[in-house]
Order: sequence, then structure tokens, then C-alpha cells
Amino acid sequence: MTIEFDQNELDLFRDNVRRYVESKIMPHYEQWEKDGIIPREIWRQLGEVGFLCVDIPEEYGGFAVDFRFSMLVLEEFSRQGCIGVGGGIAVHSDIVAHYILNTGSEEQKKTYLPKMVSGESVGAIAMTEPGAGSDLQGMRTNAKLEGDADGISSLTVLNNKTTISNIIPEVLEDAVRQLEEYFKGERIQFSLILNPQGTDFQKRVWNALLDIPYGKTTSYLQLSKDLGDVKAIRAVANANGKNPIWIIVPCHRVIGSDGSLTGYTGGLHRKQWLLEHESPYKQQSLF
Repeated sequence: MTIEFDQNELDLFRDNVRRYVESKIMPHYEQWEKDGIIPREIWRQLGEVGFLCVDIPEEYGGFAVDFRFSMLVLEEFSRQGCIGVGGGIAVHSDIVAHYILNTGSEEQKKTYLPKMVSGESVGAIAMTEPGAGSDLQGMRTNAKLEGDADGISSLTVLNNKTTISNIIPEVLEDAVRQLEEYFKGERIQFSLILNPQGTDFQKRVWNALLDIPYGKTTSYLQLSKDLGDVKAIRAVANANGKNPIWIIVPCHRVIGSDGSLTGYTGGLHRKQWLLEHESPYKQQSLF
């Protein structure tokens, strides 16, 4: 359950973060940058003042506040130019903690999340991929795009062992160009003819997904309301999961009412990446 707060409480929290950054971080930040390391004790201090994993449920040591509080922490650190610390907090609180929350076992949640809230443990991401090693900028994901003169019918992510063709049919060239622009951050809306195959209800849901703006999210409950039947939430979620045209039909923009990522056929790590790619605060790893 997420606890609701009004604007006055948000403003008070922002002021607390700002004062902490000015008094505890700014006097030392330049030296930390030169040293290339943030003192371990700072993480424990951040935990003590309640700036880590603020939206994690109370049962795992968090405060169960909504995601705005987490964004306020990042905003205030960024405002003062403390990107190194702020970015580290974002990876720790908004990526790693939520990986564990959404995909970890109950034992893993109880073991790691309370320590991340307190700052006893620090979250980090370690990735590798054939042909890229640990170079996140060099990572690539292969996708399969299908369609004909009637429109795009499918876009799915492939595993790295799948053989792909570099030959792009003329009918798909425009879609490939628009996808490349999207991943470069140069396109926020697709202009393509779509032809997904599904039931009439599924097509209604997929059409509704197209109305979710770039950089925004909605919940399964709200999507059901928009479609005129709040009781159809399970059917809506099922149709969302069967969307055959990932990214272009943005099913990744549908999250839980409590702000959790919930499921995604392409994997929660890809859903997280897509949402962060579309947000004002960009992460550094690739899709």
C-alpha cells in the first residue's frame, strides 16, 4: 500500500533534502569527485535521514511513499550539481531496490531491502554481454519486426542466440528509421500503420495504449476505467500482456496502482529501461 501525502509534505521533504545536500554533501563533493569515491559512511547517513528507497513498502523497511519523494531526492542532488551522489542514489533506490522488490523471492526481499533502506548495503548493477563485455554503451538487443503493406503486425525482442538478417524489406524501412530515432531520443511518437492480430477487445486495449503520452504512465485500473469497464481490469491486463507490437504500442507505460512495475513480457529490466529512457532523468545502460 502506498501512503498518500499532500503538497505541503512534499515541500517539507524537499526542504529537508536541500538542507542536507547543502550542509553535508556540498562542502566535500569536489574532493570526492577528485578521489573518485563516495565515503561509505555517507550511505549510512542517507539511510538514517530517510533518503534511500523511500517508496519501498514498510514491511521491508521503507516508508511506502509515492515515487515523487524519490524524484525529489534526485532533483535536489542534481540541482546542486552533485550528480555523482544523486545518480548513485537513483541506481540504488530506483533501479536495484525495485529489481529485488519486483523479481526477488520473499527471502531475498527480507534479506536485502531493509539493508538498502538503512544504507548498510549499497545497490549496484553489474552487466555483461557477448561482444560488449562490461561496456554498457556497447550492449545491443536484437528485435524482430514483422509487417507488410497492410501495416506493422509484430515487434518483439529476441534472445542473443537468434540469427537475424541485416536486410530490411522496403515496407519496413520507415518503421526501422522511426525506431532508431526513438532510441536516440529524437522521436516521442510513432507515425506508422499498425495491423496487430487479436480479438476485438484486445485491439480496443491496444488502441487505448496508444493514447498514453510519451514520458507518462497509467495504471491497469485507470486503463479499465478509460475503456468503460472498471471490472475488466484482469482482462485488460491480459490483453496488455499479449500486445504483439512492443514499444510502438507502449504497453510498458502501464504500471500498478501502487507505482510498481508489475509484469512485462519483455522482462522487467527492459520495462524499467524504457520508462527511464522516456523520463527527464536518463540512466546510462542500454536496452
